[in-house]
Amino acid sequence: MRKILKKTDGFTLIEMIAVLMIMGVVGAVVLSRMNSAGFFEKTGEAKKVIGHLRYAQLKSMKKVTVNEQWCLNLNSSTTYWLYKNVSPYTKVILPGESVDTVTLTMIRLTPQTICFDSFGSAGTATLTICNDPTITIEANTGFIH
Repeated sequence: MRKILKKTDGFTLIEMIAVLMIMGVVGAVVLSRMNSAGFFEKTGEAKKVIGHLRYAQLKSMKKVTVNEQWCLNLNSSTTYWLYKNVSPYTKVILPGESVDTVTLTMIRLTPQTICFDSFGSAGTATLTICNDPTITIEANTGFIH
């Protein structure tokens, strides 16, 4: 007598189609939410601000003179500039910019002055610079995210 073996591993065609349909619906919902309200534009501007903060931080850590300190002056919710040492009016042009004052259109910053020390720290308090999307500088470590 011969036994007839049935192959039972694998997925049926109906199961695969159902999974693909569910993935398509979830993907469409996620994509529509990401495109609403300038998601990519906001993210791009936030990454530019983070890059400028890191630039100021690195310049402070790579100081040439003893008391050299680099700061970003977020003077309004839509503009900021980089300066060296004490005077916030001696502006320095940031990399990738053609003018000394950067103007934002999609995100709003909390007006404040952020100075980094020679260790890259912006102080002993955690600073939140923007809420949508969130930009934070961690206390003591200066980690920017």
